[in-house]
Amino acid sequence: MAVPPDPIPRDALLRAAEVMGGRERLAQTLGVKADELARWMRGDTPPPAAIVFAALNLIERGRR
Repeated sequence: MAVPPDPIPRDALLRAAEVMGGRERLAQTLGVKADELARWMRGDTPPPAAIVFAALNLIERGRR
């Protein structure tokens, strides 16, 4: 039985995209390719921890 992907990184990226005004802008801000970001957001592959932390920082800044 396969283990489902951890939803926290995906959810953080989805929320960060909302804060940034879209996925393309988030990809630019994170310095990653849009197709790579899309795979992470779908949960196809887990993003690197540094990307998740950067997304969480963007979310936090958006709350201020």
